Amino acid sequence: MPASRHVWVIEDNPDHALLIATQLESVPAIAGITITPDGEQALQHIRSWPGQAAGNLPGLVLLDLHLPRVKGADVLLALRASDSWREVPVVVLSTSAAPGDIEMCFKNGANAYLNKSMHLPHLAVRVGELARHWFVP
Repeated sequence: MPASRHVWVIEDNPDHALLIATQLESVPAIAGITITPDGEQALQHIRSWPGQAAGNLPGLVLLDLHLPRVKGADVLLALRASDSWREVPVVVLSTSAAPGDIEMCFKNGANAYLNKSMHLPHLAVRVGELARHWFVP
């Protein structure tokens, strides 16, 4: 189980963000959720996350691949280039099932890839399973 019980969701679609947050809130082991709606804000958070100097980072990042302003792939690269963030697990969420997108994410350090083009209730179940995998011993 990660040291931090906080999840950072980087998702521009408000319906998806709400669905993901609701599902995460149902996992008692998760203590907090932060939602960031675009890649530019995500890059700012990477540089200035509160408590970062003390190592207080989220225990998991759920990252949408197709974000406005700065793409999720660039956010993933920034996370993996940062000494502070390098070890934080990142799960990429995307409507893309293109093998090139999936391969690129794993090559650039994603820990998992979840296709979110499925029916939304099914996506909710998968997010819950994912959260329990990372946060419940």
